[in-house]
Amino acid sequence: MPVTFKAIVPKGLDIEKYRVRMRKQMDECAKDVQVRMIAWVENWDNRPTNFFIIEWENEAGIHRHIFPQPGYGADIWRWVSFGTTGPYPIAAVAQPLLRFPENYSPKTAVGGVYGRAASSGPGIVSLKETMHPGITPRYIEGEIIDEYEEIFFAKMAKAHAEGLAAAA
Repeated sequence: MPVTFKAIVPKGLDIEKYRVRMRKQMDECAKDVQVRMIAWVENWDNRPTNFFIIEWENEAGIHRHIFPQPGYGADIWRWVSFGTTGPYPIAAVAQPLLRFPENYSPKTAVGGVYGRAASSGPGIVSLKETMHPGITPRYIEGEIIDEYEEIFFAKMAKAHAEGLAAAA
């Protein structure tokens, strides 16, 4: 048997004034999270150049989603945040061979120190392709949400009180 819920709006309450206040606070919170995402990548070489906010409303509520600007930086964001399943092959692209020191262990941490492709001499390995071990997921969005959750709820509670006062 289906269950139906119906919103009860007290008479004399200007719900639009309430919604305006809640929308404004959601926009401010989305911008706070956007700044935190940008701070995460500020020292990356191939970072997303920007994060944009998509907003919409429906009967379920007010929504704000934040995404990296499409491109190679967004791919890196996704790989670092959600990880990659390894091992998988990486082929030489810019040069005919990949070159790296013997016993080289790839750095999968952001901002890691990487060897130069032009290295030569004893102990240098040259391959057309190598196997990448995969990237351990860092769940960046989850970390940002965990850090911001308490602040978000406090800001939204304040907006709720202000919205009710404005709507009365």
